Amino acid sequence: MIHCSTVQERIEMVSQMVANPSHGLVSQLSRTHEVSRQTLYRWSARGVRALEDALGGRVVAAKQTDSVQSLVLTLLIETHASYRGIQTCLRSMHGIKLSVGKIAGIVKEAGQRAQDWLNQQQATTARTLALDEQYSSQRGKAYLNIVDVHSGQVWASVPPVEVDGESWTLLLWYLQEQGISRLGTVSDGGRAIQDAVSQVHGPENHQRDVWHLFHVASQVQGRLDRAHELRNEVGKGSGRVKK
Repeated sequence: MIHCSTVQERIEMVSQMVANPSHGLVSQLSRTHEVSRQTLYRWSARGVRALEDALGGRVVAAKQTDSVQSLVLTLLIETHASYRGIQTCLRSMHGIKLSVGKIAGIVKEAGQRAQDWLNQQQATTARTLALDEQYSSQRGKAYLNIVDVHSGQVWASVPPVEVDGESWTLLLWYLQEQGISRLGTVSDGGRAIQDAVSQVHGPENHQRDVWHLFHVASQVQGRLDRAHELRNEVGKGSGRVKK
């Protein structure tokens, strides 16, 4: 069925739908121009294909309801994308064009807000603290983290530094300045952590966390179980031969 609207009117309708593909707009255009929604969607699909053929890429309408800052930070945290990767995803998936400098500014501002928030956190009671080292790509350096054992609250975290007693001592002193009192500490070992804890708090109430060795222990147990089963099978076989 050929509608009586002019070419210019169809172009205007399709342009509006591509820019704002909402159900409300389609219903409004349908009433105003007396065109069925199915026809409007068909025209819009043809218009999008024509634009793709002309421009050589997929046309995606910008989502005005999405927060650009949230999109940038979500791509950064969930996908570990580079700034260039974030820029490409925003353009291809949301029709949003941002410079790499703008993306870097959003990330920097979010990091500063997070740091400000972290500096304002205080504990009303003494806490049990987990001390953890996450080694980075820089040789001999690691992220140093202090986490509340029971709540998971990150009380302190620093970018890669030298893994030594001095680095940990400075971090523990910083925590004391923030008003965080220690009920006890726990770590998976390491001379640097032990030296810092002994100097700042004393060795008492410091526990060794060996959860990361459970996997090794289970492997050893598995070997013992298999050796025991094999020995039983051999014993049964010997008994049958004697008979």
